[in-house]
Amino acid sequence: MAGFIAFIVIINCVFGAAFDSNVSKKSGFVLSMPRVLVAGRNHSVCLSLHNIHIPAESTILLKRKDQRTLITKFIDTEHGCFEIFVGKIGQQEARLINVKVQVQSKGSLYSARNLDPVLVYPSKWTKTFVDTDRAVYKPGDKVRFRVLVVDEKFMPVNIKIPKISIKNPLDVDVVVWEDVILENGLASLEYEMVNQSLLGKWKIETQGETRSFELSKYTLPRFKVHLEAPRRVYFKSKHFEIDVCARYSHGRPVKGSAFVKISNLRGKTRPFDELKEMENGCGKFTVPSEHFLLTSEESEMQLRVTATVTEKGTDIIEVVFGKIVVDFRPYIVRFSNEALFQPGLPYRGKLTFDNVYADLSGEIVRICYSIAIRKSWNYVDDEQCSDFPLSQLDELDFSVLPMTRNVIHVNFYAKSLNRSLVEDTFLAVRLFSPSNSYIQIQSEEKKPEECRLQMQYKITFTTDHFADNETVTFYYIIKSSTNASKMRKIEHRVKKIAPDYRRILGNIVGGKHKHTKSGVHADSFLLRFKLERRITFEYKFLIYYIDKHGETVAASKVIKVQPCLMKVGANWSQRQLVPGSTAYLNIATTSQSLCSVSAVDKSSAFLASNRRIVTDLEALMKSFSPEERDRVNSTRKMCLERDRRHGNSFREWSSKRHVYGFAEDYDALDVFNTFRSVIVTNLRVVSKSCYQGPILSNTDRVQLLTQQYDTNEEQVTSIRSQFEETWLWELIPVRGSIQLKRHLPHGITSYKTNVLCVSDTEGVGIADETDITSFQNVFVEVLAPFSVRRGEIFHLYVHVSNYQHPIPIRLNVGFSAGLESVDVESERSVSYCVGSNDTITHKFKLKALGLGLVNVSVLVETDNQYPMFCGPATILFKRDSEVKSILVEPEGFDLSKTRAALLCASNSLIDDKVFWNVSIPDEIVPGTYKAEVNLNGDILGKTVENLDELLDVPTGCGEQIMSTMAPNLFIMRYLNSTDTLTKPVKQKILRNLKLGYQRILNYLHKDGSFSAFGYHDPMGSTFLTTFVVKILTEAKQFIYIDHHLIQKALTWIYERQLENGCFHSMLHVFQDMGGASSENSTAGLTSYVILSLLQAGIEVPQRVKTNAIYCIRSQVDPDKYSLAINSYALLLMGAEEDGNKSLQRLLASAERHRNMMWWTSKGEASDVEVTSYGLMALLQRNSSKHWADALGVVRWLSTKYGAKGSFVSSQDTAVALEALSKYSGVLKSNELNMLIRVETPHNEYNLTLTDEDGLKSRRIALRASNGSVAIGVVGVGCVLVQITQRYNLMGIAKSEAFEFAMEVAPLSTINRCSISSLSSCLAYKAPDGPSNMAVMEVFLPTGYQADRSSLYKLVQIRNTSKVEMFEEGNDKVNFYLTKLDERLVCFSFNIFERYLVEGRKEALIKLYNYYNPEYEIRQYYNVSSDCSANKSRSEVPEIIGKETNSNRSELVQDLDVTAIDVQL
Repeated sequence: MAGFIAFIVIINCVFGAAFDSNVSKKSGFVLSMPRVLVAGRNHSVCLSLHNIHIPAESTILLKRKDQRTLITKFIDTEHGCFEIFVGKIGQQEARLINVKVQVQSKGSLYSARNLDPVLVYPSKWTKTFVDTDRAVYKPGDKVRFRVLVVDEKFMPVNIKIPKISIKNPLDVDVVVWEDVILENGLASLEYEMVNQSLLGKWKIETQGETRSFELSKYTLPRFKVHLEAPRRVYFKSKHFEIDVCARYSHGRPVKGSAFVKISNLRGKTRPFDELKEMENGCGKFTVPSEHFLLTSEESEMQLRVTATVTEKGTDIIEVVFGKIVVDFRPYIVRFSNEALFQPGLPYRGKLTFDNVYADLSGEIVRICYSIAIRKSWNYVDDEQCSDFPLSQLDELDFSVLPMTRNVIHVNFYAKSLNRSLVEDTFLAVRLFSPSNSYIQIQSEEKKPEECRLQMQYKITFTTDHFADNETVTFYYIIKSSTNASKMRKIEHRVKKIAPDYRRILGNIVGGKHKHTKSGVHADSFLLRFKLERRITFEYKFLIYYIDKHGETVAASKVIKVQPCLMKVGANWSQRQLVPGSTAYLNIATTSQSLCSVSAVDKSSAFLASNRRIVTDLEALMKSFSPEERDRVNSTRKMCLERDRRHGNSFREWSSKRHVYGFAEDYDALDVFNTFRSVIVTNLRVVSKSCYQGPILSNTDRVQLLTQQYDTNEEQVTSIRSQFEETWLWELIPVRGSIQLKRHLPHGITSYKTNVLCVSDTEGVGIADETDITSFQNVFVEVLAPFSVRRGEIFHLYVHVSNYQHPIPIRLNVGFSAGLESVDVESERSVSYCVGSNDTITHKFKLKALGLGLVNVSVLVETDNQYPMFCGPATILFKRDSEVKSILVEPEGFDLSKTRAALLCASNSLIDDKVFWNVSIPDEIVPGTYKAEVNLNGDILGKTVENLDELLDVPTGCGEQIMSTMAPNLFIMRYLNSTDTLTKPVKQKILRNLKLGYQRILNYLHKDGSFSAFGYHDPMGSTFLTTFVVKILTEAKQFIYIDHHLIQKALTWIYERQLENGCFHSMLHVFQDMGGASSENSTAGLTSYVILSLLQAGIEVPQRVKTNAIYCIRSQVDPDKYSLAINSYALLLMGAEEDGNKSLQRLLASAERHRNMMWWTSKGEASDVEVTSYGLMALLQRNSSKHWADALGVVRWLSTKYGAKGSFVSSQDTAVALEALSKYSGVLKSNELNMLIRVETPHNEYNLTLTDEDGLKSRRIALRASNGSVAIGVVGVGCVLVQITQRYNLMGIAKSEAFEFAMEVAPLSTINRCSISSLSSCLAYKAPDGPSNMAVMEVFLPTGYQADRSSLYKLVQIRNTSKVEMFEEGNDKVNFYLTKLDERLVCFSFNIFERYLVEGRKEALIKLYNYYNPEYEIRQYYNVSSDCSANKSRSEVPEIIGKETNSNRSELVQDLDVTAIDVQL
């Protein structure tokens, strides 16, 4: 394959002795190399030559198919490690290669091939880490993350990352960064989530790595509860202790009460519960075990613990849960042994004792073993046992005398002689050697030097086959994660010793028997070496020698070490500071570095742990090795078949009956596999025999026979929460040392600070985590509702905490003019003596009088005039203050009335003057009236100004999201075409497009379609899916959009086309779209699909267009909506004849008045939409006559503009703004030079508008009086003029659109006001038939909050409640309801009281048809002063006796309600 690099390494090895053919020793070589090679980098291989005389030439060939490359290298030693370079290859995936090694010396040739797989990867091996500032976020939060790329030595890699993406729970790319350039291996990025982001698990993906984080809604806690309970208790214990502690994030204890409830999960006994006042933030509970009747002899049972802490003064509650395992064993015994034993050498084992409840002194443990001879199932009846008394130590070392070579398995068993159920088993497996030669590695305790680790091991080996003073050559290799770091040779002179193991060993199990071996000779020596600095976390140690018959005798060990990284120090100059003060962070490194600095609110740990690079580096490094990524089966024969004809000789295993390709023990090959290298050798490494005999159930490789233990005890888990602050998240260059100066936030909390530095020369370094606390000994917190209504009295809670000696304080409350104190004047300032580590809460009563934002300021300071003794004689002055803003809203409900006209001065056919009569309703709420005149030189200027809040109606479902996203795109396109796009406007539009893209992903189905309520709908909507494809395709030129998302949706759309050419409606919403309830009457929808795809520049297949034209032609009697949209679609598809005919029919049905033209349909919103499609059809026809008609249409549309530049509803706004932007973009007339005269009842104004004022609005405020307003223009150009009136009304008018009633009822019998139920019944009576979608806006009584769980239940029972979705605001809940008709629908939800309010005003409910909002009803309701049951105040016709759903509430039995119609 082109680009593949194979290589040959030629090694000339020169020795000082001539070859002697008479030498009986086996000659050969051993080559150790990585299992995985990476193209474009060096790799270490190690080679040892055995009994090969010099000169010698050695070659290593790596090839794939017929590609090969030769590289020559000469060495002058018989052993060593060296690097080889693997060139780059073109493949994108790993490839298997073949390895052949030859060694030639004096005419003799030794060769071998790799029998284990070797993989080559196409690029440099690196590891990518992704680190987020938190583990859990709320919608609207900013997600901050960093990417770190390092190599296997933990050195930074500066590469260009092609793609970094954030995916939502549906696995769709929400945002993508491309070609991200790293600095010192680091990149820091952030992304702001929208408020409507999809909840669930999100992912950051890059370089094949994934980092997950959670998006959820949660309440910010004031404190965290810690449950300190035993993980396990013994069933005979008299009692056990439980501590419940609560602390604020700044570390101080919470004052309040703790409640504990403990229940048996099997429900056999009644729960234990107890309430205590906490001392120093803790409640200590003693639980009697006898309460739970723990007398069963079961293996174990579980208790569930619920701990609740209630804060004094605020009654805020936090709950945690835990679990306790009841153990019926006084302790647990476990074997902690090596899985291998070596015949001829003693075996050393260990017992450990966990979960010890009893006194171990006097306990006796019996350890036994039985042995299997030659076959794993052939156990002999000669069990060996010994009894051992225990001490208070938690482990017991034992040993076993050397075994003979025919012992294949040793099965250990341990049990307590004093207790039942205390037992364990373990299987040890033989390491086989044909010559009975073995090596043991034993660690020698030695304190390592810092970083440069000095390691020492005792090497013991059998010597029966050696002569005294014979020299044995050992080779050892030290290997880090992937590369060998060194290879050394040790020549040792043998001293044959026959150890007396019965004297040397301690705690010997059993005695001497016919299968123990005595008289075995052994020798040992100490091996010392230093580790390289860059070895991290673990290394592998292999030692071996080759005997004279060519057998490889080996042992290996994996050793964990502490990482030796670059030294980084980080500490705060002061660990505790006053909020808002200046803090200094000192950072020191041993080399020039780029440092990642983070300081996150400690409360973030309350919600979920965040596995970060800086805190869990070791766990992340374990996944670094590439050799574990792709494992391929070996072709090597793993065992040999024993040849019975030749005694103990062996030959390679071959397939025959009752002979299998696995063994029952281990050999040298398994030792090398533990070392995780590929071995190429002509010497013997496979020596164990294959299994012959019957296959028993569950027979497997012997490795699986060794019992494994799961030592991870189940931890006590709790429900947690967090604050959302991330204070520091920066990348800081550091040269040696630096001091960062930063201002602490104003919160009372602690910040966990982590510093990770990366150096080009020393790699990664991590500082110890440090904390800084933002705290003051005396501080105040103010608790108040978000908003109140004018005239209400609300309770303001002031919480003062003192964490020093007792101190006298004075509380002073101040407020702006819109508030007044209900208490007497003297009570606006009160004094307290606050005890040490104590908290007091004071309540102020305030009445809201003004409107808008009002401020409440609370000052707490030391009271030097306090009349009584409090604290020490000398007290330092303390002061703290807090300001709280509260929104005061007017009574009633708000209304607005807008009139608009387009005035042009250069055309004699167009009026250049307009007169409007302005009248003020008699019963408006005082202080709420506002009126103004707006002038704008661009017809879209008002829209540009209000892109962030274009619509006054809720926009929570899929169609409305697209209807708010689309205008941004149309405006961007228009401003680009007229060269009037400014940088601020562009940034605003791009932000809105990104937010809209993220929001619409919440409504995606698995099949690629979209629907109004997403996964709540049974299937996708053809209309909405088309709308999404159109807008996202056009938005791709401005923001990132997942291309696969569009393609999948497009395929879904094409599959919806029926045989008659029409598109299936599939849940579309809009009623006017050609009566799309039948297959044969979907021409309007079909036109919409085709024109949307063509507008987006999508190449629609001719077959699809031809069939669509056929569908449109088949519509016999189209209504005005169909005529308008069909005309536009036909002209876009190039069907000129059909399009012109349809357009002529449309023009014939138009309404005309003076110089305006429009079409009427089923309502005001429908009129705007039909007229807008008519305008786009006229623009597509593009003739002088049609341009004159288009101007008349534009003038009519201008009169329908709302105060914010929108129209009646969401969909008509989207279509109208697209039509107007096309008109203005084609016209491209920037000439504007006008003099405008405005006459009001009190003043006259003369204003000038020029080209520079095109997108700027001019405003003239009007006084609150009746009269007329006249506006005239002269000059050149056009101006959009508007007059807008806004006010609140108390009275509600009559309507026949809905039947509606609501009842408020208390749910609590203890505190009637604490929680109430709002139960509603409603039906739709408007003449347009069933409502496709209605919205009910429920404004909550002041101080109340909706119970979210009851809201979710309404969605779960949507078939009866009709509630498809809900949205929560600060003071209201919006419900989206579908398919309302004359049948009564009833549902209820709960609200709970958070703040006390006196004299609560009535709250408003508004229910309306979303797409025909002129059909609406409004009602008032309230929570009575005694919170008794009451009903909404209305004048709707009685609905008693109406047919209702199965879930209709009894509340409607006595309701007497009247419908209302709001018209200005």
